[in-house]
Amino acid sequence: MGEVEVQGYNPDARQQQGYGSHSRQFSSNAHEDDGSNGGDTNEEKTQAQDNQHVLNHVRLAKTAARKYPSNLDALAYHPDVYQPMLPLLTCQFLHSQLQNSAGPINNDVVLPDLSHSPISVFHSAISSFYAPSDLSGLGGMHSEVIRKKDPEIPGMGGLYIGRVFLFFAFIYDDVKYPCALIQWFTTISDGPDEDTGMWIIQPDFDTNGEQELEVIHVDCILRGAHLIPVYGPGCLPSDIHYSDTIDNFRAFYVNKYIDHHAFEIAF
Repeated sequence: MGEVEVQGYNPDARQQQGYGSHSRQFSSNAHEDDGSNGGDTNEEKTQAQDNQHVLNHVRLAKTAARKYPSNLDALAYHPDVYQPMLPLLTCQFLHSQLQNSAGPINNDVVLPDLSHSPISVFHSAISSFYAPSDLSGLGGMHSEVIRKKDPEIPGMGGLYIGRVFLFFAFIYDDVKYPCALIQWFTTISDGPDEDTGMWIIQPDFDTNGEQELEVIHVDCILRGAHLIPVYGPGCLPSDIHYSDTIDNFRAFYVNKYIDHHAFEIAF
């Protein structure tokens, strides 16, 4: 689906709140393809102009994707999803939301039951963000389509990159939770690359070599990230497809030169 960037996140606590000063913010480079109208309405544009200094706002596409199961367990094994850990990760996310807890979840904790909660899948999300130095548009306000540390630290030191596998939402006790299933990427050093000025990141894996996955609230997402592979000395196969880039390379540059906003946050 895409890549995302998160700010104000405590990696040790693995907080999943997505609210206030502890929210994580991501960037993603995905494209909308669900046929829904993702554009801003006149009312939304007016609100953006009246409140130009809001850092960002993320919302899922207006129309849910079709032909996906509405049951969480069935969705996890759908051929277009196939994420067996999705039910457990979603229940852990909801537990953290309900308990307002940033700490790790013990194995003996009774997790909420989502077996009867309706699930909706979305192929895209819209991120509206503020770029003060860009004088174009609504006072520097931009919208970008997304596909599926410490908040006091400026720049990439306070941001995390995540690869979005799935945008979805569920309802529990009459409350709707818009979410994203992501894999974490972390920086490989304490500073940007000296030659390019860009940070280098790599995907996270657990002790079993599996992707480090987590369900987060979409409020954590900041905007789309543009990643450039760190190329090796050899030639790429002629049949390589761009959609497999994230799986075929081990490390990536976070391109802060892609636009004004990226330059201001990914330093």
